Amino acid sequence: MSDSNFLHRLDGGTGNVRIAVVGCGGAGCNAIGSLGINAGGVARTIAVNTDAAHLLTVQAGKKLLIGRNITAGRGAGGNAETGRSAAEEARKTVREELSGTDMVFVIAGMGGGTGSGASSVIASAAREAGAMPISIVTMPFSFERGRRERAKDYLRELVHVSESTVILENQKIIELYPEQNVYSAFGLMNTLISDLVLNLSSTLVKPSLINVSYGDFRSVMRTGKTSTLIFNENSDIDVLVRGAVTKPFFQNTIKAAKGALIHVSGGSAMTLGRMHRIIAEAQEALGGCSNVILGARDDGRKNDILSLTAVVTGLEQAIS
Repeated sequence: MSDSNFLHRLDGGTGNVRIAVVGCGGAGCNAIGSLGINAGGVARTIAVNTDAAHLLTVQAGKKLLIGRNITAGRGAGGNAETGRSAAEEARKTVREELSGTDMVFVIAGMGGGTGSGASSVIASAAREAGAMPISIVTMPFSFERGRRERAKDYLRELVHVSESTVILENQKIIELYPEQNVYSAFGLMNTLISDLVLNLSSTLVKPSLINVSYGDFRSVMRTGKTSTLIFNENSDIDVLVRGAVTKPFFQNTIKAAKGALIHVSGGSAMTLGRMHRIIAEAQEALGGCSNVILGARDDGRKNDILSLTAVVTGLEQAIS
């Protein structure tokens, strides 16, 4: 890879890409909470829920209470079919709200009521509005057997209607951070999701060290219906890459991946040589995957810590 291809600095951003982030249900709305009203100027945020009281606690640019005639604003009670019916009732409203948008991130927790049942309807409405739906979902812990079984059925529906679905296992938080309490664990997952959305959206919309075009992003996401996230932060490049690639948030390996979007962020410690080494090592860990695009952003941090985030696509193993 030549330096000119590796480091392509743009004079202006790709600000014509219109992005919306939809938090669906309690977990989805919680996940977008830290993005605020406009996600730092890179995306619109929309909170969708059947629970009116919970919506009042969420910070978002737009709030949609769905299923008024079904739940009276009191939530779906863990019933995914109620969540689906509520979303169907509001399908036209959602479609109109997403009209003119290029890409929609649909964020939800699987296994409950509104997130499980409504997310596929939201993703479908986004596609009807002409947008590319990218879903990001969390799966219940392994000890939540009943919720996991319910989650699988609705996850398959969501995967079917989405361009690609990024699957994140809550169980991985236990493996990675066993000393965290439950509240902190959910907070960590929410931070991972919001950072993922912010990094991806920023490289599409704002001038960055290495920008990602919407066409390239779409091409990678279309290489597979199921995706996951790898992430790590460290000042040591070997530790940074090894910690990320050996602990994906879905399945146990990324060797079979068909595509990846690798994003590196940091401050003054992010030299061209270090960035090149990070990306080269990450590509090697992907098993020679050829459909890889790169993004990088100076996030202004003052320390020598670098962040590696990658969406790895084409993990078509059966959902289990």
